[in-house]
Amino acid sequence: MHVCIPMLEARDAHVVEPIANFWWIMKKKKMIFICENPNNIGDLFLLLQNLEFTGDKDILALLRTYGAIAPHIRKPLEDRGVKLVDGRNALSFLVACWGSDVVIGGGQMIRDNVSLRGLAILFVGLVLTRLSGGNVKTRGMGVSPIRKKLLKMLWKKVLQLCDKVVVRDIASVANGSRLVARPKIELAADMAFLPSKQNKRLRNAADARPTQSGCVIIAPCIDEEREMGGTAFNDLVAALKQVFPSSKFVILCHDIREEMDKRAARIIKSQSGLGDAQVAAPHDLDTVLSYYEQAHFVVTNRLHSAIFSLLSGRPLLVWADNSEKLNGVCAEFYIPSLKNDDTAEKIKETLAASLSFNRNQRDAALRNKVELSRKNIY
Repeated sequence: MHVCIPMLEARDAHVVEPIANFWWIMKKKKMIFICENPNNIGDLFLLLQNLEFTGDKDILALLRTYGAIAPHIRKPLEDRGVKLVDGRNALSFLVACWGSDVVIGGGQMIRDNVSLRGLAILFVGLVLTRLSGGNVKTRGMGVSPIRKKLLKMLWKKVLQLCDKVVVRDIASVANGSRLVARPKIELAADMAFLPSKQNKRLRNAADARPTQSGCVIIAPCIDEEREMGGTAFNDLVAALKQVFPSSKFVILCHDIREEMDKRAARIIKSQSGLGDAQVAAPHDLDTVLSYYEQAHFVVTNRLHSAIFSLLSGRPLLVWADNSEKLNGVCAEFYIPSLKNDDTAEKIKETLAASLSFNRNQRDAALRNKVELSRKNIY
């Protein structure tokens, strides 16, 4: 797959192509991917899922960005022939949209905490896509409640331009129904469940037991006012050390930005009796997945950490922080969860339940999710 895109901002020198390519690009078939932040391993995973199921290998694959992408994250994209279009540069993005197909998702795409200007640019770009004969597809989107009036108006206009609105969970169906007519919404599943080259290794890991040198993973998220910590969390860590006395503890950062998971890791190490834990912030998907392959146990408040654990058949406990998307996964997969005000006795009981989960029950739920995930490809 060879990709080329002109008219990018000067500071993104690694993606600038000569203006002489302009007319050649306008003639080529293009597909623009609108996803969340590839600096987050979960979002990168979803993007790679999308690229695998693009279909036409001669297509020009373009990724709209909205901020810097770390070099080690950018490389696997470049290896697949993807080039970046700066979504903040209206001219570059709108030129790219003309004559393109667009894929929006997966991830929690529809939400309140987005740039009004960026969303307006996206809307105009999708209008140009439609006017030039392109399609606007959605895949496994999460939809949050939208309370800000201007954003709600724009999101409605964006979704009206989509072929259909494919969402990943029941909560997104309810929230999406406040933005577009219910018949336009189709319930699928998160794209991470879709069988692929990316998740094959995790599915294979479900048939094998981790070695004695395996680890206990803690995968935190402190985005959107979420948290992982406090007295109950400290009690959980103490209980885990009793159950896994010889296992190393790994605080696994899915989002490599300093202000995100790395900051959460520093807080957990200093406040939760995990001063000797390894902080792992890999810049590549393979390394992240290798931790899940060898995990004895996973504690997380991250959706894709939970999904990676489910795919690899690992015991899992969710730290509940009022996340709609995680609440849904807990209910569907019978995943035990804990919250800040739980007692030490409740923590021990919940940990025991997490370790003795019903594998047949969970496998059945996973098969259902896999089938639903196929609805993303249409």
